Amino acid sequence: MGDPTVGGNAGRKNKNTFLNLMWTPNERLMYGIEYGYFETELADGREEDASRVMVAAQYSF
Repeated sequence: MGDPTVGGNAGRKNKNTFLNLMWTPNERLMYGIEYGYFETELADGREEDASRVMVAAQYSF
């Protein structure tokens, strides 16, 4: 039986997965890329998903 105080947009189950790749071509420079996948099941039974990609660079002076 559902909880009447919880709306249909409330998350019931969440999953996420991340993949990170880092590359250091020399001791002062680093590049990275991250992929994230998100999946949620809402209280009313609907399922939603999303993907995210992030890129970064770091230089040490």
